[in-house]
Amino acid sequence: MPEHLRSVCVDMARYELAMVDLFDAADVPPPDVERLRAVPQEAWLTRPLVLTPLLRLLEFRHPVPELRLAIKQGERPSEPPPPEAVYYGVHRRDDRIAFERLPAEAHALLGRLVSGEPLASACEELSQTLTEERATEVEARSVIGFNDGRAGDGSST
Repeated sequence: MPEHLRSVCVDMARYELAMVDLFDAADVPPPDVERLRAVPQEAWLTRPLVLTPLLRLLEFRHPVPELRLAIKQGERPSEPPPPEAVYYGVHRRDDRIAFERLPAEAHALLGRLVSGEPLASACEELSQTLTEERATEVEARSVIGFNDGRAGDGSST
């Protein structure tokens, strides 16, 4: 098998496995809204956040979630997508698996939060890796994403 096809197949297999793991994972109750409201504002920055266990952060060499979705919708690409570093959050909600394509910085930030790092220090560490220009771009995109209620592409598979 040619290497470019092999790498697409490896990425697709990893994506499929993540979807199976998420689909078969135990249900978790939604957060208690009243408990969340009771958390002091400063605690959101300094305490570790507990994210849903129904989230997987994945990095691929090919945009396989979009490729899989296109194939499911009847498209038949003649060539695999060209390699590129792509980052995703894959999650389950209401028995549906969905993916969000994430900027590298969002993926890195979520990875830090999943590992238990508090939000303020995770943001500070991430900001140290960005140029001033890139930090401005990330901040602008984050504000837009939060204002319109989304952080990524939000496609279901």
